[in-house]
Amino acid sequence: VGYYQEATAANSAVSRIAGTPVTITAGASNFANGGACPAGTTLISGENDFTGNDVSIGESRQTTATVWTMWQINHDAVSRTTTVYSRCLDTPVKALP
Repeated sequence: VGYYQEATAANSAVSRIAGTPVTITAGASNFANGGACPAGTTLISGENDFTGNDVSIGESRQTTATVWTMWQINHDAVSRTTTVYSRCLDTPVKALP
């Protein structure tokens, strides 16, 4: 059993920075990037919005120190548009000693 220290960030805010929308043709897949986190913030995760019902995420990860990327698969019979967002914390994340 391990021990941990509870994270505290009571006065922090998370921003959602949109990348450029990407259209994925029917039956295809593509990468899409979130926007770059501004200076003074820390990339903590990502998310996406898409049209339709049959789009899945094949991969979701940090690409650079400031950008989140997702590989998405369109299983639908028509093209779908997706937007990836980088989620950025406005306070520094401190590593435990």
